[in-house]
Amino acid sequence: MEHNNFSDIDRTEIEAEKKRRQEIIKKGEIRRNTILFTIVSCIVQVILMLVLMIALYAVAAVIFYRILRLQSALPIQIASPLVFVGGMIFGFILHKKIMFVIIDKLNLYGKLQKGLGDYYRPRK
Repeated sequence: MEHNNFSDIDRTEIEAEKKRRQEIIKKGEIRRNTILFTIVSCIVQVILMLVLMIALYAVAAVIFYRILRLQSALPIQIASPLVFVGGMIFGFILHKKIMFVIIDKLNLYGKLQKGLGDYYRPRK
C-alpha cells in the first residue's frame, strides 16, 4: 500500500516540477521576445525619423528655392531646427501607430511582456 502512496506523491511532484519548468521557459521566451521586439522597434524608429527628416528637408528646399525662388541659404538654416523637431515628433507618432498595427496583426500580446502591447494601443 505504501508503495502506491509514494508513487502518487512522486507523480504529483514530477508534474509540479514539469509545470514549474514550463513556466520558467515561457517567461524566458517572453523576455527574449520583448527584448528582440524592443531592439527592432528602436531601429525602425531611428530609420523612420531619418527618412521623415530627409523628406521634410526636401519639402522645405522645394518650397524655399523652387516656389519662393529665394537665393540665400538662410531660410533652410532657419528651417533646420524645425525640420529636426518635426521629424522627431512625426517619427514618434508614426512609429507608435506602426508598432500597434504590427502587434495587432501578428497577435503579439501574449508573446510580449504585459503592458508593452498596451503602450502602443491608441489612447481614447
